[in-house]
Amino acid sequence: RTAAQLYPGAWRDGQWHPENCSIEGFRKQEERASCLSGKKVLFVGDSLGLQVFTYLSDGFKSVTTVNGFTRGVCADARSCPSAYAHPDTPTQWTVGKIWTNGASTPLPTDPFSLQLIGEADVIVVSQGMWDMGAYFCGPVDFFESLKAQLRYLKGAAKPGADVRIWSLHWLHYTKMKAKRNNWAYLCNPEEKVQVYRDVIEEAAACTNTSVVDVTAATRPFAESSADGIHYSQSGGVAVKTQILLNHICSPCPLAPRELRPCEPERAKQHWLSVPKANQPCADNARGTPLGRGCPYRTLDK
Repeated sequence: RTAAQLYPGAWRDGQWHPENCSIEGFRKQEERASCLSGKKVLFVGDSLGLQVFTYLSDGFKSVTTVNGFTRGVCADARSCPSAYAHPDTPTQWTVGKIWTNGASTPLPTDPFSLQLIGEADVIVVSQGMWDMGAYFCGPVDFFESLKAQLRYLKGAAKPGADVRIWSLHWLHYTKMKAKRNNWAYLCNPEEKVQVYRDVIEEAAACTNTSVVDVTAATRPFAESSADGIHYSQSGGVAVKTQILLNHICSPCPLAPRELRPCEPERAKQHWLSVPKANQPCADNARGTPLGRGCPYRTLDK
């Protein structure tokens, strides 16, 4: 079993440079459209993935049916499964999204969503921010849910589809605290975030899924984030999109990670070994734990 991610790199002259290759720009809409021509890319997950989907689909046309299946009516338009096509190819959707709000949310099973999954050439999974301590009683539950979700997507996808998961981009802990995002800053100091990055890699190793690690590449944009979590479209979102399109459309390859077995206990051991990770994850305003009614200590197991 393997996971994979970009080679390490560095920022030079305002551009992220992986060590193993040159990275293409893909900053203009026509460049992105050319990259996606003939490909169907589906985003599954939370608001961080939705930001990239929105960035990519700018100027595209909404597709209301996929192979005869019609998109359902949703109370919240943001949560509706969606497909968008480039204006030059209006009958073939190019990018789509399924909003799940984290690995804790079951994937939809309506015909439109299943068709999106079944037709996608590339499925990009973005799960993490909402899940870390807020919905799960620690990393083991998160690992099991994420692993099950990745296996479901790989099983429902067509043969040869490329399923990838994003590692968590850089989070600005101080800004989360200043904005009083209690669920975020109390659950996600950097020590805990690193444990969850390890969990994501472990779930990837157990499902033979590629990891697109944008942590170092997005760190310069954390300071300009309004809430410490979401980045601007012209900053961190553009860089995440650029890295993703290089994975899909250019000869900049993924670097195979060291072969490693599926070891679900690894993240739990790491969690217990980090003192600051074992602080109660609770809302100070109410003095009550966040998540699914978990006692303080179970959030740290």
